[in-house]
Amino acid sequence: MKCEICNVRDAEAVYTEVVDGVAKQIHICKVCALEKGLDFLFSPEKEEGGFVCNVCGLTWEEFEANWRLGCTACYNVFGDKLRRVLESIHKSTRHVGKSPEKDREVFELKKRLEELKRRLSVAVDEERFDRAAKLRDEIRMLEEEIAKRRERRAKNV
Repeated sequence: MKCEICNVRDAEAVYTEVVDGVAKQIHICKVCALEKGLDFLFSPEKEEGGFVCNVCGLTWEEFEANWRLGCTACYNVFGDKLRRVLESIHKSTRHVGKSPEKDREVFELKKRLEELKRRLSVAVDEERFDRAAKLRDEIRMLEEEIAKRRERRAKNV
């Protein structure tokens, strides 16, 4: 029987999914099961040295040699070991990325704008209207600068 998810590979397991009280049996292949996080349906094959990915055949030793995983299923197979490695290297297991310099500049301007708006609100609450007027003008100039930078960035893309 074919996998009911991809309809390409042969199904190697059956699991029951219950939705709104209705049970449905689904025939699934290893690749689709691992991609859907159903790795518990298949225990990783064990070699002498450790685990082997059921999908691509990568061993932990091969991963350590080139620091590249073979497929998405490897994340599940090597989960605990991989998590420890990532935490030791990056101090986290969550990728947050970097922002380009031009985005960082706009971000800093937006932070400044939020601070000015907060200070404007305080000035108005304290009835310091001269100060509030200066802050309002500063806010307008900053908003114009942000709009100009966005416009320039849109033209450069």
